[in-house]
Amino acid sequence: MTYLFRIVTVLTYLFRVVTIMTYLYRVVTVVTCLFRVVTVLTHLFRVVTVLTYLSRVVTALTSMMNSALKKRIKCTILYATETGRSAMFAQRLQDTIKIGFHSKVFLIQSLEHSLSHVLC
Repeated sequence: MTYLFRIVTVLTYLFRVVTIMTYLYRVVTVVTCLFRVVTVLTHLFRVVTVLTYLSRVVTALTSMMNSALKKRIKCTILYATETGRSAMFAQRLQDTIKIGFHSKVFLIQSLEHSLSHVLC
C-alpha cells in the first residue's frame, strides 16, 4: 500500500509540474506576443513621428513657395502670325521665362476681337 501511495503521490506531483509547465509555456507565449506587439508599436510610433515631421516640412515649404509665387512679376506675351512660327516662338519664350514671371501668351487677333466688343 505504501508503494501505491508513493506512486500516486509522485504522479500527483508530476501532474502539478506538467500543469505549471503548461501554464508557464502559455505565459511565455503571451509575453512573446506582447513583446512583438510592443516592437511593432514602437516602429509605428517612429514612422508616425517621421511622417509628422515630413508634413511640417511640406507645409513650411508650401507656404514659402506660395509667398515666392505671389512676388513674381506678371508678363503678357502678344504675338501675330501667318505661318505659325511666332506662335511657336511665343510658347518657347513663355517656357523660358515662366520660372521668374507669371506669363500669358495671347494672339493679337483674338485680343482685337474681344476688345472690339468692349469698346463698342
